[in-house]
Amino acid sequence: MYIRCIGAFSTGVGSTDMAAGMATGKAWFKVPEAIKINLTGKLNKYTSGKDLILHIIGMIGVDGALYKSMEFTGEGMHTLTMDDRFSIAIWLLKQVLKRYI
Repeated sequence: MYIRCIGAFSTGVGSTDMAAGMATGKAWFKVPEAIKINLTGKLNKYTSGKDLILHIIGMIGVDGALYKSMEFTGEGMHTLTMDDRFSIAIWLLKQVLKRYI
C-alpha cells in the first residue's frame, strides 16, 4: 500500500515471498487496475474525510474496489486536512484495496 499523505508503501507477503525477497533482493508485484477519483470543491462544515470516503464507498459498492487501486486527484485534495487524509487511507485499507495513491 502506498500512502502519499505520509509517503509509505506496505503490502502483505507470505513466508515464501519473504524468503525469495531475502535471497534475491527483489520483489514482484502485480500492478492493480486503477480507479481515479477527481475531487472538486471543499468539505462542508462538520463534514470529515470519513464522511467523504463512506460516500465514495457507497457509490462504488463494497466490492467495487476489491484488489484495485484508487487515485485521488483534483483541487479538492488540497483542501483536506491530514486527519481527513489519514481517515480516507484507513477506510480504504478496510475496503481491501491493493494501493491508495
